Formats: sequence, C-alpha cells, structure tokens
Amino acid sequence: MKTRLLALCLLLSPLFINAQIEYLERIEIDLKDDVDLKEINPMGDRGMLLLMKDDDTKKGERDWFYDFYNTSLELDKQEKVILDKKLTLIGTIETEEKVVSMYQEVGKSDFQIITYLSETEEIISTKGELPKKTVIKSIYLLDDVIFAVGKLKREPVVWRINWNTGIKRILPISVPAFKLKDLKIMEVQTLGASKEVFLFIKAIESKRSHNTFVIKYDDEGRKKEFYEVKTDDEHQLMSSSASRIDNEEYIFNGTYSTPKSSGSNGLYIGKMKDQKLEFLKYYNFLDLDNFLSYLPERRQEKIEKKKKRKSKKGKELNISYLIASHDVIKTDDGYIFVGEAFYETTRAVTTTTYVNGQAQTTTTYVFDGYQYTHAVIAKFSNSGDLVWDHTFDLDPGYKPFSRKRFISLTQADDGSLKMAYGNRNKVVIKSFDLENGEVIIDVESSEIELTLEGDKSKEKRAFSRVIHWYDDYFIAHGSQKIKNKEEGKRNVYFLSKIKFNH
Repeated sequence: MKTRLLALCLLLSPLFINAQIEYLERIEIDLKDDVDLKEINPMGDRGMLLLMKDDDTKKGERDWFYDFYNTSLELDKQEKVILDKKLTLIGTIETEEKVVSMYQEVGKSDFQIITYLSETEEIISTKGELPKKTVIKSIYLLDDVIFAVGKLKREPVVWRINWNTGIKRILPISVPAFKLKDLKIMEVQTLGASKEVFLFIKAIESKRSHNTFVIKYDDEGRKKEFYEVKTDDEHQLMSSSASRIDNEEYIFNGTYSTPKSSGSNGLYIGKMKDQKLEFLKYYNFLDLDNFLSYLPERRQEKIEKKKKRKSKKGKELNISYLIASHDVIKTDDGYIFVGEAFYETTRAVTTTTYVNGQAQTTTTYVFDGYQYTHAVIAKFSNSGDLVWDHTFDLDPGYKPFSRKRFISLTQADDGSLKMAYGNRNKVVIKSFDLENGEVIIDVESSEIELTLEGDKSKEKRAFSRVIHWYDDYFIAHGSQKIKNKEEGKRNVYFLSKIKFNH
C-alpha cells in the first residue's frame, strides 16, 4: 500500500460571513491514487467518523480505515480493518452512538458487518452467510438490528440481521393475488420510538399500473399488520414515508404519478387510523407556489399557458419529476413535507468500428447521473389540506448516480425548521416558521477562502454536501485540486466546520 498522507489544516481566525455563518476549523485529507474516502458519518457532539478504502490489495485483502475526529476536527483515533478484497460496501448508517457498515461479495453468500461504538471506541466485526444469489441493495437500522433489503433470485427479500451476534431471519413478504416476482419494495422505514418497521410494496399489474400495499413489522421482524393504500385510476403512489401520531394512527406522505408518466407528478398526504384510510389527497406540482421558479422565465410562461389551455378543456397539465422525500414532520396543527426534485440525465457515447475498411459510427445514450434542480417545503392541515408552500433552487454541484438527500433539517424548540445545504460554491441556511410558513432566515455565504497562502484552484468551489453535525454546527465537504507555487499541487478532500449564529 502506498503511503497514506493526512494533512490537518486549521484556520487560525474564524471567517464571518453575513454575520450569520461562521467558518471555524477546516481539515484537508490528501487523497492519493490509492485511497478513496467512502463515507462521512457525523455522530453528534461525540465527533465524526470517516471511512476510507485503500485501493491497493495484498494477499487477497484490502485495508479499510476508520478515522474518528473530535468536534475540533482533530484526529483522535485511527483503526485499520482488514477485509476480503472481494467485499463491497453496501451501506453505512450512523447514530450518535454507533456507525454500522455492511459489506457483501456481490452475488455470493458471504457478508460482514463492521460496527464502531463511539462511547468505547470499540470496533465489532460480525460475519455471516446469506443464500447464494442474494443481492443486498440497502440497509436500515433499528437498535441492534439492521434490515437488509435486496433480491434473492430476482424476488424481493428483507433480512433481519443482528449486527452484534449475526443472528438472522427473513421477513415474510406476501400480497394476496400477486406472485412474489411481481412485487417491488418501494421504501423501508424504521420508527425507533415505536420499534416498528414499515415496508411499502408496489404490486405490479402491468407496465403502467400498480397497487400499493403496506406491511408493518415489530422490531423482531414479525408481521403485525397488512393493508392496501387504495388510489383512484388517475393516481399511483411513487414514494412513501410514515409517521406515527398516536396508537394505530399514522400519516403517509410522498409523491404520486399519473398514467403514462415516467416520474412523479405531485404530492399526496393520507391518514391511516385503525388500519383504515381516513383521507388521501393529491396536489399537482404546478399548483404549488413557484415550483418552476428555477426555469428561465420564457420556459415558465410557456408551461403556464399550456396549463391554462388544458384547464379550459377541463384537463390537468402534468409535469414529471422525481422527488427525494424527507420524513414527514408532525406539528400541532398539521404536517410538514420536504422534498428535493431531480431528473435523470444521459450522455452520448459515440463508437466507431470498421467493416470492410468502411467506418461505421454508432451513438448510444447512457445514464449520466441525477440532476437536482429545486426543493419544496409544504405544510398540510390535520385534514390534509395544503396550508402553505415554498420552492427554492437546489444545485449541489454534481450529479450523483444514486438518489440522495442533500438538505439537512433540524427542528428548533421555537416552532421553526432550519435547513442547510450546498448550492455549488456557497452554503445556504434557511429557517421557516412552521405555523404560517414565514421565512425567518435566508442566508447565503460567500466562497470559503483556501487554506494556505498562494493556494489557487481553477475549479469553481463546489460543496458536494452540507451535513448537520450537532447543535448549530454543520460540516461542508467536497474534493478539490489545488495549485501552490511553494507547496506544489495537491488533490484533497476538505471538511469545514460551520457554525450558524442566530
């Protein structure tokens, strides 16, 4: 393995921006060709864990580094975990007490779970086997258990695995009148307070039609409830999240699509009590305030005109977006929805082959990541009526190849919701009064200065993400290529600690 370098660079003087955002410490991790930073896991005021992979292998093994930093961004401890080189990181989940990571050899039976406990600084390794041809796609955490979601021989499967003991069991999944191969897991949600697990299932009837079912399990993975969320012919649920309000009372919130649509066309909210649906209401994206504000004015005008023409004919105009929804937030008089809008992008790949000396050029289009465009926050009354909503630009500076949530949310005791996110080369802090939707704070930073005198970067500074850390502190992070006449070139991954001053 090549030498692994770590540079710790602290700014000696805080940088105040707009008298609201204060930049404190910054660290730079010098990323050489053999080291790849995989995960940044904030653990509240206990600190932060960075997970890095060594691309070099030796004797069929690979080194993974677990670096723990305190709240001053000082390296407190570094642990090296040696894993089989064939193991791939499936997912990582963090709480203030622990970070749980699952590794699997794709298509094989072996898996390994690595858990870091912040209080004891202990690392626990648990190995196990799953049936062959099991592919795990994502994991969810509930106390000492992870729920691993994937497929087994092209059929959906959820495993309950104790990360400490390795004891596992498979969750029962079945929907009357549907074969297992016709079921698709839409969402999995764990509710820590009530020790419940929700499985949202799409039962596919045809290419353009599906039904939505919900299965509720207890923390032991036992099936407790099953019911269908019935919709009309014009609406199909695309994403869902659940919030427990009281005993046997839940709010379901997410996005819906209309027939022949490739993405979501609006928001929905529903209430389930005693396994019965009390209401289910839909709201077209175009009925939200300024939902298309990120578009050029001429484009907005064309859509508005088309919407009016459709309305005169008694029809509704639909636009297709994909939405990364946050968990619904309960208030005394309603519910808060936050969603991030994005769409798929493609790029052209041109290849040239020669047949009998003649050049033949073929152009194909391949997936090129998700482009995030804007976000929406909306409040619904206890009966599901839309009370207020806001839309704002969202541009994280790169296109991820998997769905992400770039906005960090924190709910304050004063009845407000604070959010932080990166918009390319700036950090944005917003705060909303959850009762009336008033914008309390709307702060945008200028660019952070580089660390050393003489530093230059041709790239525009782009935060890949802003994460809430603890209290009023956030972490902005991203990669950067820097030139310095005295120090030379360096390729770094930076983390900057940010404080939001009220």
